[in-house]
Amino acid sequence: MEHDDDIRGAAASELSTLAKRALEQLTDRYTVLSAAEREALMAARIGAIAELARREAAHKAETAAAAATYRISEIERELSMHRAIIGGADSPELAAAETATRKARMAQLEHEIVENSRKLP
Repeated sequence: MEHDDDIRGAAASELSTLAKRALEQLTDRYTVLSAAEREALMAARIGAIAELARREAAHKAETAAAAATYRISEIERELSMHRAIIGGADSPELAAAETATRKARMAQLEHEIVENSRKLP
């Protein structure tokens, strides 16, 4: 995974450098460029910027999905704890009291699972 991050970082750096150099050449008033060269530089610059934006959006989506997955696992652990406390009650009356006490929180947690599931791809 670390190796992939290094490759992604290097590729992003190269794309940034490409966009920067293209802009420098396009704005340098001492460089004589034909219309085709200007068009090619502009297309390369726009393509590099678009690719950087796409990669950033993909990274943000990946990060959001990982955070949602982690939160869902935390919620499921808490729901399991509530169910275990209710199931481990010494009497049916105590189980009913625990259920009444925990009902709202459990409903809130189940709603949160649904909300976080929407953030997954």
